[in-house]
Amino acid sequence: VWTMAESVKQCYDDPSTPFSIMFFTLFGETLAFFLAVLVTLFFGFHNWLMFKAMTTIEFCEKSLPKKDGEGRGHESSMYDLGCMGNIRVILGENIFLWFFPCSRPKGDGLNFVSEETRLTKDMESGKGIRRRTHQKTQRANHRRNAGELSGAFTPGSR
Repeated sequence: VWTMAESVKQCYDDPSTPFSIMFFTLFGETLAFFLAVLVTLFFGFHNWLMFKAMTTIEFCEKSLPKKDGEGRGHESSMYDLGCMGNIRVILGENIFLWFFPCSRPKGDGLNFVSEETRLTKDMESGKGIRRRTHQKTQRANHRRNAGELSGAFTPGSR
């Protein structure tokens, strides 16, 4: 955009410039300006989404009004780790590789490890062991009680 300004000025100042050259130069400058504004807004919007830990789909869903007619706010996401945390999750842990997309992000794309998920997984792993032990104990007690009850009510036992 800025480098074409000299060409536009030169076309305007020189009276011998053909109309087609003047038109295409001005058209190119206008198109370049429009695209520069559009890409800048697009870049800024996606940076804002990155800082909020939201996807474009989440933004669109939160923008739609609820059924009762009240709009939803763009409150923070449940995956929000703060400004620097969100940037590190998206661009990687190594700051020097942020402008060179060659580092792999953590996780497999479906499951993400954070401080809360580590605690939850530790708690859930213990829960499964206790649950299985509790179920075995309950089944053994149930069989023992069922055997006593069935023996008491069998015909001819009186």
